[in-house]
This record gives sequence, structure tokens and C-alpha cells, in this order.
Amino acid sequence: MADSMKIGDVVYKNVAFTVAPGDNILPVDTLFMDAILGSVFMKAIGEIQIYPKEKRMVFPYRESKMPFEKPNMMFVGGQPYIEGYSGKERLLLHFDTGGGIGLSSKYYASHKEEVESKGRLYDKGGVGGFGAMVHMNQYILPSFTLRIGSHEKELKDVYVLAGDSFPFVIGDGSLGNDFIKLFDKVTINYNQMFINFE
Repeated sequence: MADSMKIGDVVYKNVAFTVAPGDNILPVDTLFMDAILGSVFMKAIGEIQIYPKEKRMVFPYRESKMPFEKPNMMFVGGQPYIEGYSGKERLLLHFDTGGGIGLSSKYYASHKEEVESKGRLYDKGGVGGFGAMVHMNQYILPSFTLRIGSHEKELKDVYVLAGDSFPFVIGDGSLGNDFIKLFDKVTINYNQMFINFE
């Protein structure tokens, strides 16, 4: 436990944290970081506005109004998930701000013929996060259209896991930093349970 932690003008009190062994949080040697702000912190803050091109985050004094008729984010097993659409198909996507863009082995199983005909096999792939890394076969789809809220993006080179699901990821895939960087502003509101990409 830490007595407090200050980020900008925000002071976060009684902080529980985990100390990772070694000198790197991640199990890969290509990316080094000192700390991760997780969903417990983000839920306590309530709303975070990310400006990727400006490389800054804002914790607003007043929350934004929900831009949709209903929430598009939920927690499943303590993890945040976003509702998205590929055409008319509803997808449930794990929202991991530190991760990339990918589709799960569940998605692969229900779209196997299409993925194998349109994608290229990549057998040196891996997926991982804090404390774990798993290598498994993947297909790379050259193009995948995804709509979240009122915004639709054509994504390039989206990986699809072809092995067993990564242990804690459920649903149809995941979205993270690679998706966030496609926008000028991303608003994540944990009180009203919405995410908006602008």
C-alpha cells in the first residue's frame, strides 16, 4: 500500500499496488515501463479523456454527457469490454488500453472459413500482458471494418488467434492502444459506462 500517488493535479489516496519481479513489468524485451495504471485507478477517477496525438490525458472536473442512448461498455470478470459491430454482427471486445487490436479464437472458430481464405497464416505470433506471454498461430486479416458507437473504421492487418483462447480474454477480441491512436480524442467514462471515439 502507498499513502498517496499524484498524477497531475489528482491525488489518489491509499493505493494498493503490485511489485513486478525483475526490471520490467512486461514479459517482452521490446517495451519497458515503470508502472501501469489499471482499471481500479480508472474506475476511481470516473472519466479519462485521452488525446493520443497530443500525448496527454485529462481527468475532467465535470463528466461528459453520454453521447449514446445506452451504455456501450461493461465489466465482465472485473475486466472492461466494449460493444462493437462488424456489419450487423455484434462483437464483445476486451478493452485493454495497453494492448493491440485482435480477434479471439472464439471469433476464429465461428468465422474459420472466411479467416483462412482472406487471411495469411503467421506462426510466430504471440499475445501477452502483465506477467504472461503465450505463443500461438495467428491469421492476419488484411482488412476488417469495425463500428463502435457512430464511428466506423477500416482496420488494417488485424490478427486472429487460431489457438486456444488466451486465459483471461473472453469475447470476440480485444482493442487497445493501437485502436485509440487512430482518433484525436477518446473519452472513457466508468460511471456511465461508455467509451466514445472522436
